[in-house]
Amino acid sequence: GQPVIYLIGTCGHPNFGDEFITAAWLRYLAQKMPSAEVWVDSARPGQSAVLHGDSHPHVRFVDTLYHAVLNAPSESPADVLAFGHDVVGAPGLISREASGIEFLEHVDVAHVMGGGYLASAWPRNLTLLAAAGAMAERYGTRTALTGAGLVPADPAAVPALTKLLATFDVLDVRDEASRELLA
Repeated sequence: GQPVIYLIGTCGHPNFGDEFITAAWLRYLAQKMPSAEVWVDSARPGQSAVLHGDSHPHVRFVDTLYHAVLNAPSESPADVLAFGHDVVGAPGLISREASGIEFLEHVDVAHVMGGGYLASAWPRNLTLLAAAGAMAERYGTRTALTGAGLVPADPAAVPALTKLLATFDVLDVRDEASRELLA
């Protein structure tokens, strides 16, 4: 009966900005949705749990989608976006994470918490956006991207990225250059 919120971000490294963003969203959800089941998907779930485990009464930490990032077949934007989309419907693509991928069917809201990790310096991270988009397509999951820094962007990725992000229910970027990219 309680909503399942799936936060996707880069907490756990630790980096002040990424930790602040995660802490702020968890505090907000603790105030507004204290009975929600909240999952945080990050590259370092253990450290994320140490830093944020007390921030919401029902928070859990995983690295499911980050395994998709690591297993993307190349750094080509087309490959990365396709893999992120496909892995949601084909858990066998990263078989050790199949149970986590299968769990995505139960998520009500997938929220990619922004930061600069979506810029071209880390092309595989676009897998995260594609997976969230695929969750919406396959399961009707509501999607949000907030505080994203998308520039510099690989010009080859821009058309597909713009098309994908147009399907998100909430879209917020952190700077004028990212807004102009999507205009």
